[in-house]
Amino acid sequence: QWYQRRVVITAGRMDFSKFSAPDFDIKDWVNTSLETEQNTNALIMKLQLIMQEVNASLETTTTSLINDIPRVVSEVNALYNESQLLKNQMSIIKSDINKVVKDTSDSMSTVVKLDKVKDKMHCTIQKLKQADNWSLLNDEIDELFEDQVSASNVSVYLLSS
Repeated sequence: QWYQRRVVITAGRMDFSKFSAPDFDIKDWVNTSLETEQNTNALIMKLQLIMQEVNASLETTTTSLINDIPRVVSEVNALYNESQLLKNQMSIIKSDINKVVKDTSDSMSTVVKLDKVKDKMHCTIQKLKQADNWSLLNDEIDELFEDQVSASNVSVYLLSS
């Protein structure tokens, strides 16, 4: 920033376009610039002013950096502590997830076993109902035979049930 200001300020007094010319000769430029004592004194004064500005800028920047270092170190430490806390929390969450997976696995195994038992019980209920129906039918046929109903009437009764 300081060098941009300096170039703008001194640009009115000196032609800097010569520096970018392909045929620029530093010796000729120095000899031409230092031909008179007045030019030499002006250049020395300009160099001293530029040096003072550079020193002031460096001092300001250095002071600013020195003042900012404790804040930056503090922020870095805070970020480190937060990252460690986050790491610990992620570890806890991971162990919780593993525990849930294990518990769920055990629970699912139990649920599968219970489902198989339920299916077997349902099948048993169906078979018991069927056996009960056969038992009732057998009782009704026994009653018909006790009442001495003919076999043809029993067969008609069975077909109608």
